[in-house]
Amino acid sequence: MKKSILCILIIVILLFITKPIFGRSGGFIPIGIGLDFSKDGANINYDVCIGRLETSSYEIGIGIGWEILKYNKIKNEHYFSIINPIIYWNIFEPLSFFGNYHELSIVQNSMFGPFLHVNYAPNRNFQNYILFTGLRFTYTSFMDATDCFLFHIEAGYRYIKDRNINNLYINVKIDIMYPVLFGSLYLIHKIKKNE
Repeated sequence: MKKSILCILIIVILLFITKPIFGRSGGFIPIGIGLDFSKDGANINYDVCIGRLETSSYEIGIGIGWEILKYNKIKNEHYFSIINPIIYWNIFEPLSFFGNYHELSIVQNSMFGPFLHVNYAPNRNFQNYILFTGLRFTYTSFMDATDCFLFHIEAGYRYIKDRNINNLYINVKIDIMYPVLFGSLYLIHKIKKNE
C-alpha cells in the first residue's frame, strides 16, 4: 500500500514539474455517457471522475495521465477504481513538423489519437480491472498553467476482467465544473443587476 501511494505521489509531482518540456492538461469533474455494443444489443453506460491529470511530449505527442477517482456504471454493474493510468499518442504534435497544422485553432487546443486506459478496482489482488483502448479526441481550453479539459469523445474496445465482458463502445465526456462555474457567475451577475 505504501509503495502504491508513493508511486501515485511521484506521478502527480512529475505531471506538475514537467511543464517546460511537456504540455499538460487537467480536468476537475469529467462526466461521461456512452453506448456499448455487444451481442445483446446496445447498452447505455455512465462514468464520472474526480480529478484528471495528463502530460505529453511536445515533440512526439506521447503522453501519460491519471484519473484520481473513477466510477463506471456498465450493464447495470458498478465499478469504483483508484488506480487509473492512461497512455496515449497525440498525433497533432508531430504534425507540426510537417507544416503549419499547429497554427489551426482546432489543432492547438486538441488531442487526437490512440490510447490505452486501465481502471483497477481496489481489491486485494488487483484481478478486477477494466481495459479501454481505441481512438479519442479531446478539446481543451488553454489557460496559463494548464490546458483545461472541456470536451472528450472516445471510441474503441473495452474488456472487463471479472465479468469476462468484451465489447465495442463510444463515450462522450464534458467537465461539469465549467458549466457550473459559468452558470453560477451568470446567476450572481443577474442577481446583482436586479438589486
